[in-house]
Amino acid sequence: MEDKRLKYVIVAVQDYRVHGYSNTLHTDKGYLIVVEDYPGGKESPRNLTNYRRIVFEKVFGEKFGHEAIILEPKSSLFLKLLTEMELKLKDLLKTQCRKFLEHLNYRYDEEVEFFGEKYVINGRNYLDKALRYFYEFYQNIKQFYDYNYPLYLVPATKEDEEKYYGNYDREDGYEPLKSKE
Repeated sequence: MEDKRLKYVIVAVQDYRVHGYSNTLHTDKGYLIVVEDYPGGKESPRNLTNYRRIVFEKVFGEKFGHEAIILEPKSSLFLKLLTEMELKLKDLLKTQCRKFLEHLNYRYDEEVEFFGEKYVINGRNYLDKALRYFYEFYQNIKQFYDYNYPLYLVPATKEDEEKYYGNYDREDGYEPLKSKE
């Protein structure tokens, strides 16, 4: 697999190459992590708020995005990943408001609970939305850990998507188009 064609890593409790994209990515069992920089360089807001990639690269180093990684249930590496995600979230929450403030878009503010504490986020603020999505991602990965699931981190290409995506013409969203060869 060439790195030039690599764009995503599928994070799921199943290997999509066996079970198909439809059974992982498009249900609550799988997620995407963008492993390439978005246009605009390193200072682009979308690159700075790609917290999933930042944490996964910190934990797995050069292997992440270049080869498949399987985390066994309740393994120490899986726990290290969760710990790093939690530390990143707590670091991001240090600057988050805890009280409602009067400002231009205050009507979009809402109170959200992170780690048992209440914070105020603005539903239209890009940074606040990225923080909320990262927290939801963390909760789902933690749930996989608690339920004793393995975690597959498998690089994906466009060719893989065409090969392993479910056949929706037959109304069968859970079967790969081609079997594993």
